[in-house]
This record gives sequence, C-alpha cells and structure tokens, in this order.
Amino acid sequence: MSSYLASLPPSLPRPSRWVWRGRARAAITAFLALPPCSVPPAAQAQQAAQAPATAMLNGHLVVSRRVLFAFNSAPSAAAIAEIKSVTGAADMRPVGGAGAYLIDSSTLDTADLIAYLSSRRDIAYAEPDSVTTRISPPTSGARPRRSR
Repeated sequence: MSSYLASLPPSLPRPSRWVWRGRARAAITAFLALPPCSVPPAAQAQQAAQAPATAMLNGHLVVSRRVLFAFNSAPSAAAIAEIKSVTGAADMRPVGGAGAYLIDSSTLDTADLIAYLSSRRDIAYAEPDSVTTRISPPTSGARPRRSR
C-alpha cells in the first residue's frame, strides 16, 4: 500500500487508512455473499427428477426396485433371460469386475426381488442397493501433517 501511495501525484488527496479498510471490508463482504458453486433451479429440478425412488427395507433406506446380485459361476444366456422375464427387468447390467449384476425391476419391489433371487441355486447373493449419506463435511483436501 505504501508503494501505491508513493506513486500518487502530490496534488491528489491521499486516502486515509479508514477508507482502505472500508473498501477491503466491502470487497470481502461482496465475495462472501456469493453462493458457493450454485446450481441453477432448472438443473436442480432435473437432478430431482433423475433421483431414484427410495424405500425402507429392514430399517435401512434402499433404492426402490433395485438389487445387486451375483451368480455362483458364469451365467448362461438362458439364466439371464429367465431372470429378466420373471422379474420384469427394466434394466439388468453387470457392475464391477467380480461378476455382480444390478437389476431394476418394473414389477417386483425390493423385498420380493431379493426373495426370488435368493431362492435360485445359481445366485451367490442378492442384496438391496443401499442409499448412503454423508454425515460429516468433506475434508479440505490438505495433506495430513507429519509429526516431527
């Protein structure tokens, strides 16, 4: 600030330090008033429309009509077709690299879908697609301090 004041011509009145503090306070207040990474209302409505429906199952919040399951061994095309037809699968796709599948049913709810898949001998496991929520704020991304 002193270099700026020294660069002013002597004919101009010099601003007092209170003026500088007021300007800095106004700039900081204006910056803090901005919403952090605000999402437009149209995008919020689109995100809400795309969010899957949820349901309670055994006291846990799960995605409605969606189940994760895995076959005991590599599935045949006939087994996949049978599961799709019986469950009324709107979508069935492999997820991950361990042979797990994600199925969305248009006719069965989550509990019935798990019961059907668990009753099959060629299915290793069937579990609901649980909804997880973050209960703590995200970390700052800073490196952890090393003890000296």
